[in-house]
Amino acid sequence: KVKLSDIAQSVINDMQNCESVIVQVRRGDYATNVKTQRHFGLAGKEYFDAGLEYIKSKTNKELVLFVVSDDIEWCKTNLNFPLKTNFVSRPEIKDYEEVIIMTNAKHLIISNSTFGWWGAWLNTNVNKIVVAPKEWFKNPALKAKVVPEQWIKI
Repeated sequence: KVKLSDIAQSVINDMQNCESVIVQVRRGDYATNVKTQRHFGLAGKEYFDAGLEYIKSKTNKELVLFVVSDDIEWCKTNLNFPLKTNFVSRPEIKDYEEVIIMTNAKHLIISNSTFGWWGAWLNTNVNKIVVAPKEWFKNPALKAKVVPEQWIKI
């Protein structure tokens, strides 16, 4: 019931006027904490490139990317996609607004992150393509069916 900030609403408006793809990148403790790294894999550029290629092959449309991340500076430095790319995350956009932004995308490529998972799950686009990591957990002892069957696992 809370009104979105003008900047978050502007991102949503931009997404609705194109073939929008959320690229949700989880880094944080996945990248910096040794204990966490033993349990969770860290999606790299190759994963996001493969997800993007899959969506391009299925839509055959000009895609526009919207990157959401807890480490947006890493994304700006390391994710050089050959498409128009908007880096969404910034202090002026609250976390819950980022989830709402994700629910408005046409397609999503998510990390093995509950933040991205909820953005994809709550997205109501009936024609959406969701790409998620095939291996949600790096630790083989942590086996769980996290990714819905209709999502594409790469």
